[in-house]
Amino acid sequence: MPPRVVYALTGQGQTLSGILHAMLVWGEANPDPPRTLRSRRRTGRRSGPGRAAIPRRRRRRR
Repeated sequence: MPPRVVYALTGQGQTLSGILHAMLVWGEANPDPPRTLRSRRRTGRRSGPGRAAIPRRRRRRR
């Protein structure tokens, strides 16, 4: 049986609890990551209705 280990934050680590809670609240309010240009290139689509697809780059042959 492995030895029992108990973890605890130091006083300085406990000062981060307000910041960590604010990050938790923000993350729950914003669950989906924003669509970036890079993610749109992978799908070949732009977000929004009626927008044309982003042209794909052709690979150079060596």
